[in-house]
Amino acid sequence: MLITKNGVKNLLFEFILQDYDNKARYGNQPTTLEHFYNNYLIRRLVKNGIIETENNSVDAVKEKYENRFLDITWQAVEELMRDRLIKRWLKTSGDLSRWDVYIPTEKGIETWEKYGRLLIIPSNLVDSLREELPTLCSHAEVVLDFINEAVYCFFHNLLLACSQSISCAGRRTLQALFESLSAYIDDPIWTDEYLSCGDDMKRADMIRIRINQLILSGRLSEDWCRMNPGTDVDIEEEIKSLLGSIDFMMSIISLAQKEDGLPHPGINRIEETYRAELMLGYLVGSYSFFRLSFIIREIFNNMAESRGSRENP
Repeated sequence: MLITKNGVKNLLFEFILQDYDNKARYGNQPTTLEHFYNNYLIRRLVKNGIIETENNSVDAVKEKYENRFLDITWQAVEELMRDRLIKRWLKTSGDLSRWDVYIPTEKGIETWEKYGRLLIIPSNLVDSLREELPTLCSHAEVVLDFINEAVYCFFHNLLLACSQSISCAGRRTLQALFESLSAYIDDPIWTDEYLSCGDDMKRADMIRIRINQLILSGRLSEDWCRMNPGTDVDIEEEIKSLLGSIDFMMSIISLAQKEDGLPHPGINRIEETYRAELMLGYLVGSYSFFRLSFIIREIFNNMAESRGSRENP
């Protein structure tokens, strides 16, 4: 029986959102969480085949698993609260004593409407990337550790440390992307020039310029189509999305680190009211950069290996 916290978190938010639409938005008290973990959750787990009924009725299964999912539900509640997706129902002074009724925030409603699931939020960021990345190479493992640290710092309001951690993750990702691109283009002069450059901004520009050259020359599309005949994936559009996300990541790095890599307290110069929202935007926005970078990295590696096989049959 595989029941994950992220799976419960999605079902819990779906439950709170549906209950809000049916009750709270009209001024009625929301349904308690006890109903969620002893009724709604169990029914959904049975429906999804995660819990087997063994020819018993759903009511018998509910009795068997009563209160079994209390702990994981509260873990999910804690993370949804930290992500500012839900909040306690506090309509009257009597509600202060209740800790089992919740409603979605505006941000939570917006996130669900946009993605249909809780994918790109801080507490889900690492798990979502683990599911999306084609392979977890040594670079990816280090990057995920940095992202995990960034999320931890964000939740504890250590915003300078958060910006440093996400910046380190970005720099390591660019290094991984460079290595794969270098292997693919097989240009020792360009590689030496990149390695001799100590400025992250210039290095990012070198990667962007070289990838653009591959697009304009048509080489990238030709190699991609040769390896993936009949595919309907537009590799050039994916690459262009990556180039845009590199710009986004460089804005984070420039805020967090100086050109020599030393910490840059740029985040502290931003008005305190907006710091947390800025870092939240950086965390959420960085998802596309990390996802695309490691997917494109894998593509470059595969095309480099394919070329080597053709040249050395």
